[in-house]
Amino acid sequence: MIILNFIRQNTYFLLGLTIGLLSSLVLIPVLESNSNVNVLGDVNDIKQKVIKKIQDEYEPQINLAGKPLKAQKVPQSFVRPRYFSTELGIKQKLLVSVLSSSNSIESNAIAINKTVAHLSEKIIYFMDTSSKLNISKLNMPDIVAFIDSRHILKPFHIFKYLIDNYLQEFDYFFLVNDSSYINFRKLYNIVSKISVREKLYYGERIDQNSLFCNLNAGIVLSNSVLKLISTNIDWCIRNIDSDSNDINIGRCILHSANVQCISDSMGQTYSSFNILQNTNVKIELQYLRNRTEFNNAVTIYPVIKQDYFYILHTYFTKKGLERDLNTIKDLRKSIEITSSKFPNLLQNLTWPIGNQPGNTPHSRFDVLYWKYFTNTSLYLRDDFTTVANHSKVELQDIQLVLNSSIQFIHSKYPGNFRYEQLISGYKKFDLSRGMDYILDLEFRNQHNEMVQKRIQVCKPLGKIDILKLPYVTENSRINMILRVQPHDVDATLRYLQQYRKICMDKKEKSFLMLVLLYEPHLPGKDSKHDIYKKIKDKALSLSKDFRRENNKVTWLSIKLPKNSNRYTHFHDYLINFAILDLAVKKFSSDSLIFFTSPYTEFFNDFLNRIRMNTIQGYQVFSPLPFSEYSPNITQRMSPSIDINKNMGQFNVYNNEHISFYVKDYMRARDRIDHLIPLVHIDKDILNLTQHIHSNIAHTEAIQILSDNILYMFRVHAPTLHILKGTEPNLRLYYHHEPCENHGRDTLSKDLYEHCILLRNYNLGSRSQLSKSVLQYISKIF
Repeated sequence: MIILNFIRQNTYFLLGLTIGLLSSLVLIPVLESNSNVNVLGDVNDIKQKVIKKIQDEYEPQINLAGKPLKAQKVPQSFVRPRYFSTELGIKQKLLVSVLSSSNSIESNAIAINKTVAHLSEKIIYFMDTSSKLNISKLNMPDIVAFIDSRHILKPFHIFKYLIDNYLQEFDYFFLVNDSSYINFRKLYNIVSKISVREKLYYGERIDQNSLFCNLNAGIVLSNSVLKLISTNIDWCIRNIDSDSNDINIGRCILHSANVQCISDSMGQTYSSFNILQNTNVKIELQYLRNRTEFNNAVTIYPVIKQDYFYILHTYFTKKGLERDLNTIKDLRKSIEITSSKFPNLLQNLTWPIGNQPGNTPHSRFDVLYWKYFTNTSLYLRDDFTTVANHSKVELQDIQLVLNSSIQFIHSKYPGNFRYEQLISGYKKFDLSRGMDYILDLEFRNQHNEMVQKRIQVCKPLGKIDILKLPYVTENSRINMILRVQPHDVDATLRYLQQYRKICMDKKEKSFLMLVLLYEPHLPGKDSKHDIYKKIKDKALSLSKDFRRENNKVTWLSIKLPKNSNRYTHFHDYLINFAILDLAVKKFSSDSLIFFTSPYTEFFNDFLNRIRMNTIQGYQVFSPLPFSEYSPNITQRMSPSIDINKNMGQFNVYNNEHISFYVKDYMRARDRIDHLIPLVHIDKDILNLTQHIHSNIAHTEAIQILSDNILYMFRVHAPTLHILKGTEPNLRLYYHHEPCENHGRDTLSKDLYEHCILLRNYNLGSRSQLSKSVLQYISKIF
């Protein structure tokens, strides 16, 4: 009661007190914030003044005014180059530039190309343009023709071309006229021993008092000198005051790099040999070979005839071979001397001394076995043959080894032995060493007694070289040509379904052409009951479904003239030539063709391998498919083919799948036209066999009839390589090939035997066939 009375008596006082407290709570933070700024500001000013007095004048100070600032340039993401050599700045050693002309490009330049191109990393021929000369027919790479025909400007056009295209790729550049022979091995040996840091203007001076190098003798320029020329090329052109390219080049280099011509650098001496204008090299070589300056020359000039280049190249190649053999002998002697002082090394010394010791087997499966051979036959060539005749290449190899062995015996025992015969031989190939031979030879001595000698021969592997292949990509369109016969309808429908799944649904760059072969006694293409109607309907359906992607399936109809009396079973073997002759006309010359059969199963990885392994003007690709065994033998239940030794094998005899470019095919086809005439229309198919019996040898006829397109590329396209290899992503369904002996002549019988071999080869494995035979015998008995 007392408290309530107190509140009633002091109501106004308590209300005022409450309002005052609330107001103070609201206003105090605002006042404190304002007062703190001023106070802190004053304190900071005082502190800064004190710190400035105490701080060292060299003490770093951080200026935070206007920070942070935005970067003026946005850093770009790093993109790694395609090759390690590009990222690391690794260059090739030497580029050869040959100054030629329209008058000598067909003679001297070709000779230089044949003697230097296979040794150099890069060679380019520079010439003036000529309307009379077709450069494409020379079959020489890297010919650069300048429109400006003034010879005094040609060296500077060459400099400009090299600077724009190859300055970042080579350490040294060699310039020479096409009237000079180049001893390239010596040139490369000299350049490889000179540091790339040198500003090199290297060659042989025009005369003793000259500061410039002789272009006929050849000029070596380092990369650094060519870089300096690039900034002064305009000055060099404006200040041309001589008709001599030697002087104009020398003045340009002297102004740009301030270097003179030198013939000695880092212990390497450059020299050339000047022969008389009318010297007959073939006659004078017997005198020139005794002169030291001739043997040590990097270049020899002037060479007036094309044949002289080959004579000089033969001589210097032989000299280099003799020098290498002497070096090998010296190294072997040093190895023998060194190993004699260390017993452990002497025990492990292999023969020939200095060669690889060979493979050491880790298990019984790694043991390399010796193959027994005679003059005519090779025993146990593989797991499927017992005795086989030597091929032509094997006979040449054995004869070479045999001649070398006989010559060795005659040199070791002069006049004591006369060769009689080869008793037996053994050979073994080791991937890490080479080919080894053991020969048992029979000789007759001076007393007319028979003496046997056992000779061991080794053909070691040489230096491994990396082949330079043209650059290819995986963007090429593959044009598939599928041969379809009347009994292939079901297989073709299955192939079309697979083609849609692999190529069309996944938008692969591909095109499919079906070649439909019509026989006279079956409903033809103009009939309502066309035997290929299902295939055509399926092709039209696929083309309609993928019309927007411009991916379609077409067909080409060929009517076989089997109703003619001239048509024989040999035409069936050569029908592939007719198919491709008529089909490739629908494609451009740079189209990639893959010729295949409807019994295949393929995958996307295989299509990329076709693109990478088929190189225009260089290589054709013939994959070896995994061929399925007969389902009656293997009892296969799955619709697809699995890579399994019990399901099939890689068929080394299958040559019906091949990829090539149209241009390469037409070039090879023209060369075999005298044996297998070209087919322009369906009726020309009858002319395919008109030369089989008359102009073709029996063995060659067998190869043409059995291998077809592959034989044409192998024999009649020597500039093309053929790549054959097992392809797990190309699988071949089993299909029964009928073998009929159509004639009594030897050719027909051999073809029949070859057909039986191919059919039996792919029936099943040994264990499966033996099991089937035993089951059949048990049912009979």
